[in-house]
Amino acid sequence: MRRKNRLSPLLMLAGFLLFAGVGWSAGPADKKAPPPLPPTSAPQAPFSFNPAGKADPFKPFVDVELAHRKRLEMEKKKNLPLSPLQRAGVESFRLLGIAGNETQKTALIADAAGKTYSLSVGTRIGLHNGRVVGIRSDRVLVEEPAMTKGRQAKARIIEMKLRREGEEGRP
Repeated sequence: MRRKNRLSPLLMLAGFLLFAGVGWSAGPADKKAPPPLPPTSAPQAPFSFNPAGKADPFKPFVDVELAHRKRLEMEKKKNLPLSPLQRAGVESFRLLGIAGNETQKTALIADAAGKTYSLSVGTRIGLHNGRVVGIRSDRVLVEEPAMTKGRQAKARIIEMKLRREGEEGRP
């Protein structure tokens, strides 16, 4: 049996492309020079940009200070709590467990529907803008500012105690 030469089809293809390319090439360049431009009588003024009435392309779309002020206003309004923990009073949550070491602890709580949340120091909780100030081995301390007749008075501390199995009482 004879082996077919594999180079012959490639050589034929290269030859075809070489000859076909010659017919498609551009013709010789025109030897005529472009017509000269008419002389200008007055020199042109240098370009100057007038930004009046135009948007600044380098100005950010969001003003950081304005966004910060709006966020502070929303926190002050209390109409729309920021988290589900702020939609119910501290007394309605039940402390399920505490985990962590001496430097950093986390508490697990449940609401009346049984949904669980984790707490750490600084977490906002309750209807009265309470804040977790401490997590001990058997309790969580929540500080709520007490309001009396429109002015702020001394803050009150609410303790959420960890209940053992079978132990009844307030959550």
